[in-house]
Amino acid sequence: LQYRPDSAWSFRVSYAGAFRRPSVYGRVNSYYIDIDSRPFPSAELNGNLLASTEQIRQAELGIRRYWQDFTADLQFFYQEGRNMARNGYLVKTDFGWQYGFANSPGLGLQLWGIQGAFGNDILNFDLKQKNAAPGESTITAKLEYYCQYSRGREWFGYGLPATNDVRNFPRWISQFMLSLRAPKWNFMVSSNRQNGIQSSSAVYGDFYQRNTVINRYPAYRTWDFMLRVYLSKHFLLYLHGQNIFNRYYAGIDATGTPDDLLYNPQQGRQIRFGVNYNMN
Repeated sequence: LQYRPDSAWSFRVSYAGAFRRPSVYGRVNSYYIDIDSRPFPSAELNGNLLASTEQIRQAELGIRRYWQDFTADLQFFYQEGRNMARNGYLVKTDFGWQYGFANSPGLGLQLWGIQGAFGNDILNFDLKQKNAAPGESTITAKLEYYCQYSRGREWFGYGLPATNDVRNFPRWISQFMLSLRAPKWNFMVSSNRQNGIQSSSAVYGDFYQRNTVINRYPAYRTWDFMLRVYLSKHFLLYLHGQNIFNRYYAGIDATGTPDDLLYNPQQGRQIRFGVNYNMN
């Protein structure tokens, strides 16, 4: 639902609900294991471990304000998940052991916070070239900034303690981008910063007996740039740089299982240079 009292203000509210039935992947990776069978233990498919539906709910409230060259947008959000599927489920039954994915009534999460997005057209300069068509001699610049602060909790059941953060989700995220546009070239520089995140494996550190578990990955910042030069209507030269200061940082855990990397290193510096040809 959106309400606009005038051309400068905009208010919006939204609510969404979603559900997911047990996936084929989760069913195929759920087993019944008979350890007493000879000569080797036997295993057979047992999808009954996943018997319920995962449920997600989300609500948002947003406010946007327009000025002549500046736009500000604030959004408050809340999300929650219930009856989530958990991997690594192992239970002893009268028929043997069951292992795989299972719905856990005690497994869930909540996430809430605020997002802000701000944009400003900081430059609109006309070179006043003779015989130039409208817009062909204009240089424009735009500054954009995005930030998010969030908090959350996760519950795991089975006597495991709840966390004060959602794993692999930072409390602070900020993004900055400055872009310049001219008739014959474009240039952009951007920065992304993320504060420390809690590792998913930290919750099961005692269970997995991993002495080198990293409870929290450190904060990091990366810088990127992009330059495009239009040689003609059809030819374009480009130069892209990602993580140009070669920052070493970890990404999210892959699965949260005992086989995960203790530290999941991400891509370092990458420079790409190329030519595009447009036949249109």
